[in-house]
Amino acid sequence: MSEEMQEQGMAVPMAGGTMPKESDEERLTRLAGEINAIKEQTRATVRNATLEIGRRLIQAKAAVPHGSWAYWLKTSVDYSERTAQMLMSTYERFGNTQQRRVNAKNKRRGYLVPMEMQAKGGDDR
Repeated sequence: MSEEMQEQGMAVPMAGGTMPKESDEERLTRLAGEINAIKEQTRATVRNATLEIGRRLIQAKAAVPHGSWAYWLKTSVDYSERTAQMLMSTYERFGNTQQRRVNAKNKRRGYLVPMEMQAKGGDDR
């Protein structure tokens, strides 16, 4: 309720008195900060989702019978071959590097590194 009161330009009651009314400049500064924080969270979410989808598409393509890839894409995930290729190449370009960094850091910390990444040499870069 107090946030709504602030947004409407009203003084917010608090213990021991009221909080002073937020100026338009302060309000705009606060709103810009909130918007930019949400925008950055959204970018990170989209970036991570893109890499994870690309990784899984690579795995799926290896498992789909020869000649059935386009059909599987359309019926199972509703992607065109072009979209799938862009997602897979994004993972190949950026995701592998990110995964190698995480695996290297985990190895230095003494954590186990997945066997599939060790076989690709992803644990020591």
